[in-house]
Amino acid sequence: RGRRIYRNVEQRVLVDDAVRRDSILAGLRDFIGRAGADDVAVVFLAGHGVRDLLTGTYYFLPHDATPEDFFTTGLRAEELTDMVRILQRHVRHVVVILDTCHSSAAGVDDGQMARADDFATRVRAEGVFLLAATQPGGRSKEIRRLGHGVFTWALLNALGGGANAGDDGLLSLAKLVIHLGAEVSRMTGGEQRPYYLIAGSDLDFADVRAPNSVVVFPFRNQDSAAPANDWMGADLQE
Repeated sequence: RGRRIYRNVEQRVLVDDAVRRDSILAGLRDFIGRAGADDVAVVFLAGHGVRDLLTGTYYFLPHDATPEDFFTTGLRAEELTDMVRILQRHVRHVVVILDTCHSSAAGVDDGQMARADDFATRVRAEGVFLLAATQPGGRSKEIRRLGHGVFTWALLNALGGGANAGDDGLLSLAKLVIHLGAEVSRMTGGEQRPYYLIAGSDLDFADVRAPNSVVVFPFRNQDSAAPANDWMGADLQE
């Protein structure tokens, strides 16, 4: 801690074909090994959540998952929850942000699996701050010209200085929730409302006094090694 909120920001960014079940779990394990007791850990996942109709198991679908093999290539909600719980024992706060129920998911409802619009509620770890794109039963909207789902765009907008952080410029999670709720509802005509759980006392999340640049990715493959793709780390570092 320092420089208003954070002294240093470390990150691991996975995009496109780098997003696999093993790479997600390895990335979380790597963070657990480097985390300190006074740290704030942020886990962000964007993609599709599904439910196995035979077993009721919930999965996050990585880049290589298909309807035929999602039960071996998909990340089970229980696996993510277990890693978050372990991470929580090593840091001061854990913030989990999920945009995992995009309405444009193709080929999901195929008789074996269905969209898991309540995937976020399956990530249950006591004391963890959880922000999700939509409430259970809702659908997450995408506006193609934005380059993101509406929820992710609103999150970037908030970190880039678009949220009302007050005179001190410190954006707390409570202020972020208010911004996301209002902005997502406005942009979707009230059809989408974010879901959140805030554990314990509020947390100052980002300093947005000087607006940060917001990177809006086009719909194409991204280079995970490119610094420009690390929008979360860049915005928090500011």
